[in-house]
Amino acid sequence: MGRSRRLINNADRLGNHFIDGLGDGSCCVSRSFSGGAVGSTFIDNRRGGKLHKLQPEIHTGENVVINSDPTTDYRPREAILLVAGSGRRLRPLTRECPKCLLEVGGMPLLRRLLEQLQQADIERVILATGFQHDLLVAEVDSWSLSLTIDVAANEDYASTNNAVSLAVAMQRLRSPRFLLCDGDILLRRTDSLIRLLEMPRDNILSVMRLDALGKEEMKAVVEPGDGRIRQLGKALSPKRADGESLGIQKIGPSAYHRLKDRLAELDGEEREKLYYEDVFAELIAEGIDFYACSFPVGGWTEIDTVEDLEEARRLATRWEFLPVE
Repeated sequence: MGRSRRLINNADRLGNHFIDGLGDGSCCVSRSFSGGAVGSTFIDNRRGGKLHKLQPEIHTGENVVINSDPTTDYRPREAILLVAGSGRRLRPLTRECPKCLLEVGGMPLLRRLLEQLQQADIERVILATGFQHDLLVAEVDSWSLSLTIDVAANEDYASTNNAVSLAVAMQRLRSPRFLLCDGDILLRRTDSLIRLLEMPRDNILSVMRLDALGKEEMKAVVEPGDGRIRQLGKALSPKRADGESLGIQKIGPSAYHRLKDRLAELDGEEREKLYYEDVFAELIAEGIDFYACSFPVGGWTEIDTVEDLEEARRLATRWEFLPVE
């Protein structure tokens, strides 16, 4: 979603171990779509780079005992995917095609991500759409998925940032606990996603350690003891940052209500400029706890430019996409 300009290289030689360290601890008229996809239900609310050397994973307190509630199911069953953008930096490839429908590794980015969510037992996905809404919905409707898929369109996608798309999609949620993903990412391992989902804590952001963080990266400062995120934002000094937020996170009740309220309060300038991570940073400053989950090196990339796409396609030819170990 335009947060970063670079690609993570394959790093099989470094292994796939990662430290989780979190221990225990616009209302619109809807219309339904039916189509060739077996088990897929649509509800449309619109009507009415360069390579970096990889660093060791972020230590987030692997041996810390977390006082989580053993009676709470921290695993979300709903997800929001942000796929509203027009992908301007990928033109002419995205002049008519949404970025998330570009093929990498033999299938569209979005289809692979949806299949991975399906493997991770996500039951319902809300697509926050915008650019080429009808084309995207028709394409997804043709896929065979067991997920229930709702569609929440950001009618102002061309003049607003992804915080607005999130605000629109959150109106469709049935639970205050959900997974949030950018729609322009390529994830190698489904088990990394499952690990994040199963952690007995809410408000967890995926973070990867890199040795060269620039101004485009959404950087995080992480407390080494318990994995608590102290600061988050593009403007942070790369020297102080522990890694980059990857655009995969789960949100729980402790942040949900304040997040929804803050998104509803966005003024005109904020609607145009704010990323959802900027709002997360405000919540962190207010005292709401967010935590880091370190993802394995070499297992993720984001696609913003034609160069990113070409390199991702080369990378995908070397990857064996791994579901669950």
